[in-house]
Formats: sequence, C-alpha cells, structure tokens
Amino acid sequence: MARIPDELPLPSTVLEDPSARSAPAEAEEYSSTTEPLRWSHLKTLRTAVVVFPLFFIANFSYNLSLAHTSVTSNTIISTTSSLWTFLFSTCRGLERFAWVKMAGLLLSMGGTVLVGLADRNGEGTNSVAGDALCLFAAIMYGVYTTALRVLVPDDRSVSFQLLFGYVGLLSLLLLLPPTLLLLLTHALPSVFAGLSLSVLGFIVLNGLADNVLSDYLWARSIVLTSPTVATVGLSLTIPLAFLSDAALGKAHGGLKEVFGAVAVAAGFGLVSWEQKEEAEAEEEEREGRRIRADVGEGNEADAGKSGGDQGVEEAKSMVVR
Repeated sequence: MARIPDELPLPSTVLEDPSARSAPAEAEEYSSTTEPLRWSHLKTLRTAVVVFPLFFIANFSYNLSLAHTSVTSNTIISTTSSLWTFLFSTCRGLERFAWVKMAGLLLSMGGTVLVGLADRNGEGTNSVAGDALCLFAAIMYGVYTTALRVLVPDDRSVSFQLLFGYVGLLSLLLLLPPTLLLLLTHALPSVFAGLSLSVLGFIVLNGLADNVLSDYLWARSIVLTSPTVATVGLSLTIPLAFLSDAALGKAHGGLKEVFGAVAVAAGFGLVSWEQKEEAEAEEEEREGRRIRADVGEGNEADAGKSGGDQGVEEAKSMVVR
C-alpha cells in the first residue's frame, strides 16, 4: 500500500479561504463600521455653489415680499413652506408619505393661520405681486431645504461651519460688487443715512444671531432629523413667543392666539412622532438586512469548509490508488 504523505497538494478551491471571498454587496453595505471620510475643501465649495443661489433667492424674495403684503397674508402664505418641503422630500424619496405627518402639517399651518388672523394690527399694503413673491419664497425654502438634505446625507462627513463659511464668502464676492454699483449710481436709496455705531452694533448682532446661528442650527436639524420636521419646527416661534409674552405680562391675545399656539405645538409633536416611528422602522429594516447578510456569509463559509474537507478526502483517495 502506498504511503499517504502528511501534506498533500490541494486544489486551489480547497486552499481558498472562504472568509476571504468577496461578501455580497448587502453584507458590505451593512457590516462596515468605518467612519465616513471628511469632505475636502473642494467638495464643500462645490456644495456651497449649489446651496448659495437657493439660499439667497429664498431669503431675498421673502424679505422683498414683506414690503408688498400685509402681515396676515405674509404669515398665512409663509406657512405653506412646510407643505412644499414635505411634497419635495416625499417625491425625492427622503421621507415616506404618512397621513399622521400630513395631519400634523395641517394642524401646524392652521394654528399659524389663527395667530395671523388674530393679530391684524399694523396691516400693511397688500398686492397680488406681493402674495406671489411670498408664495415663491415659500416654494424656494422647500427647494433649499430638500436640496441641502440631498447634498449633505449626514453631518459626520461635512463641516457645516466650513460650508456656510463658503456660502458667506460667495455672497460677499458675488453680491457686494453689484450692490456697490447700484449705490454709486443712486439706483438704490442710501443705506448709510442715519447709521451710527449703536445701529451698526445692532445690525451685526442681529446678523450673528438671526442669520448665522439660526441658519446653522436649522441646517444641522435638517440633516439630523428630516426636512419636514426642521421646517415645521420653525413654527415653534409662535408658541414660544406667546409664552414669553405671558411671562413678561404682555400677553394680550384672546382664544385665537391660545388655540393657535397649542395647534402649532401639537402639529410639531405629531410630525416629530411620525418621523421617529419612520426612523425606527428603517433601522429595523436595515438590521434585518444585515442579519440576513451575516447568515448568508455563514452559509457560504460552511459550504466552503465542507468543500475543503471533501477535497482533502478526494486527494487522499487519489494517492492511495
């Protein structure tokens, strides 16, 4: 009988390590634990180039509409921005349509309308052009919010300070020259008339708090939650303002203000709750896919091991013969 050597040359299929085989794409997607790479300056700048015009058009058209619409009309039309955001996000696949979320949106919008109708003091001029501008601004806010969520899928890979720094730099470089030209040609009224150090200080303070900080926090909330939740959350200024007036003893509103503030808060609660349920369902779905992928890897490894054992037996039998 021929002696079986201790080590036999085995086929390449036997020598192949099953664990080294390429895992299915699904497993690669859900087994990765590495942190996402931080965006480079060039990629951040490219994103800012897309965000900047949307951001400017939305803010400029809204501020321009204030001079041509009444306070009530402006307040009511501006509330539609949350509806446009929800529509765009659903069409883009960022959120799922849910009647609970829609009910929360309508409740929040209804509360804002109640407050706007109750506070009719100091009504300004109203025009169709002003209402159209305000509606256009609401739509552009929805476009800007959705685009930001699409361009920035998570907040771990991008520096929002750097992103908005580039947005500010683009605003300075692209908008300052035409503004100075309009001022020098007297196409615009002088903006420096009556400007003092105290007024300049308040302008800077308002810019830092009302523009820089608020826009930065809002952008972070868009990425951390959803475009709809972040937009509806802006309406919370109504119940917060009502509570601050009550704390200072300046609350003079009636039942419309009270019901409006409660409706806004309740609407935000409904939208946030539905978003939380949606996020948990997506997490369970991802976990299920990851488990199925792990099971598939285990079955593949077991099949490779049994194939290797069978190859060894075949090789031994060949030597014996």
